[in-house]
Amino acid sequence: MTKLVNNNAIFFETSMTPFFANKSFHPRIFFSLDNIVYTIAQERIDVAKAKNIIDTMQNILKVIKNNFKRAQETMSRQANKRRKTIKY
Repeated sequence: MTKLVNNNAIFFETSMTPFFANKSFHPRIFFSLDNIVYTIAQERIDVAKAKNIIDTMQNILKVIKNNFKRAQETMSRQANKRRKTIKY
């Protein structure tokens, strides 16, 4: 359950959940063992086309790269505020 909570939390660096970044959708959590729910979920997965999945994953990867770059620049700016040059 802890992994589910961690993977479904929005991370600052990526501005999205790890689950969404890897699977391109958010998990639906059901607390019943109803076969209808499983069948509906399986049908939704079967309906998704391979090209759409690839395009979506490529777009997500671009967003993640941009968000990481922005986070890295922000962290560098903050670290450089107190950095001093050392002369030998």
